[in-house]
Amino acid sequence: MYSMVEGASALRMFEESLALKKQGFNFDFLFILGLRDFLKFRSDKEKWLSKIEKYTQSSEVFIFPRFPHNTGFFFKIIFVFLNSLICLLSFIKIGGKKKYTILHAHLDIFGFYSVIIKKFTGIINFYDCHGFRYEEFVLSKGGKHSKWLYSFEHSLEKYTLKNSDEVIAVSSNMVKYIEELVSVKSSLVPMGINDKIINSNLELSELVRERFDLVNSKTLVYCGNFSRYQCFEYMKSLFTGLNKLSSDYQFILLVPKKYANDVRHFFSDSPNLPTKIFSVSHENVKHILSACDLGVMLREDSIVNRLASPTKFSEYLAAGLPVISTHFVGDYSQFMIKNQAGLILELDKFNTSSYFDNVDEKIANLIRHSSQTIEKARLRNLAHKNNSWDECTKNLIFLYEKYSKSGS
Repeated sequence: MYSMVEGASALRMFEESLALKKQGFNFDFLFILGLRDFLKFRSDKEKWLSKIEKYTQSSEVFIFPRFPHNTGFFFKIIFVFLNSLICLLSFIKIGGKKKYTILHAHLDIFGFYSVIIKKFTGIINFYDCHGFRYEEFVLSKGGKHSKWLYSFEHSLEKYTLKNSDEVIAVSSNMVKYIEELVSVKSSLVPMGINDKIINSNLELSELVRERFDLVNSKTLVYCGNFSRYQCFEYMKSLFTGLNKLSSDYQFILLVPKKYANDVRHFFSDSPNLPTKIFSVSHENVKHILSACDLGVMLREDSIVNRLASPTKFSEYLAAGLPVISTHFVGDYSQFMIKNQAGLILELDKFNTSSYFDNVDEKIANLIRHSSQTIEKARLRNLAHKNNSWDECTKNLIFLYEKYSKSGS
């Protein structure tokens, strides 16, 4: 059960479903869409369903509307109550416990709805916790957030964690955090990658380098959305500091089309920075990444970042790229250090010009080493061995087998 068909969270749900289908599990999809998305669905059902048909395959897909989630405190309480009723009635309408054994809900609020459904129907519920909305809310709003709304979100998530049959976490740091927060044990299922994005076509990578004039340059690439937590201010400082030291740098920003103009505007005050902003199909991302030298994934110190499991880290490795990051990226910061998979930077030193002298030297050495075919193969193998969905979903498969064997 979820509310969207696009984005990293939706992709996680779909990839988990494919891994489970390989093991013989059958299930259907229940989407509870916001009114705007529901109207889009109603206007062109075939187009909407075509976006997910490669994942849903033989499964049935059920779609119902709901009230919005992103509202003020008082409307939030009313709409959560009404949406709980909608989700309960929708689940009963499609067959309920007579038809299904497990209700697997993704993200915080749908985890809560799954607990309500469980209370009334007795269904086994799994809460797939991708992150903590109340912490993300504070991070995105800063000091402007509503303390009442924060408290309400926090209470909902604690209630969901305590009352779910199984809680699924995306990082070992999140597993520890959940146990400290509510004394509940959870199962680790990190964000994985599809093996199809692991690019070993080095000849095509060279063609892309030539096409975009990246040959003989030190090319750093950022791939992702345009959001506050992705540290664009620090990214600009990094690019500016390195560019002052060497004219060999080029900076690629690979963002969804809807963010491209915002990113151009953000860098408009730095016209001398050699940046290129691209928006390409998901299938072509790996070819752009593989034509670059280093992936960039900066994060500040926050609970949200320390508990996260960003897919982009694995995608960089799958393209044969070492990663420039910080100490605050879920389990991946320590993974980088342990496996010599990149460079850890200190954000609080970015305002010291001499700091970039050292960073520039380390980047040059890293590129020299990682450009070797054997090193690129090692990084791609790290991604495949540790972050493929077949590897990441082992604990999830165990949970499904556990409840199947128990006859629940």
